[in-house]
Amino acid sequence: MSSSDLNASGSNNGSLGAKADGVVKQAQTFSREMKVQATDLAQSATDVVKAQVGDLSESAKAMASDAGDSCARSVTEQKAVGADYVGNVANIIRRTAYEFRR
Repeated sequence: MSSSDLNASGSNNGSLGAKADGVVKQAQTFSREMKVQATDLAQSATDVVKAQVGDLSESAKAMASDAGDSCARSVTEQKAVGADYVGNVANIIRRTAYEFRR
């Protein structure tokens, strides 16, 4: 081997090293960019989930409120029906007592 062959191969190794450094830098840059994009995506997903949970919570509150109102109306109606029934029974007892007095 001549000294020119060594220089050429040494030069090739230097060039190969520079190419490898370039590839490493590109990979690092790509990695950083992917990390930023992944972080942004995770934040966006978190924001969407929070908004949907908030909407779901509001819907559940409204549904519970509606159910409570419906239940209260039903109880009020049942109380009225019960009061009418008791009133009718009281009238029957009064009429019966009146008839027995005669």
